[in-house]
Amino acid sequence: MSAKKSSDDGINNPDRCYQAGKDDGRDSQFSQSEFDTCGSSYEHGFMKGCLSVDGNTRDVCNSAEDAG
Repeated sequence: MSAKKSSDDGINNPDRCYQAGKDDGRDSQFSQSEFDTCGSSYEHGFMKGCLSVDGNTRDVCNSAEDAG
């Protein structure tokens, strides 16, 4: 049995990180601080959210990530 650190959102709350990324991808910009905390969970969510917007392409979403 391993104890979880409550302050480690990226590892212990991947669903929260993914959802935050998805929300930002739909209607905000890439958050470098969320990515620093969450890592790939946030990044995958951001891409999914960004691609769900009509007219967005993978190139547009990658550029949005790079700008973050």
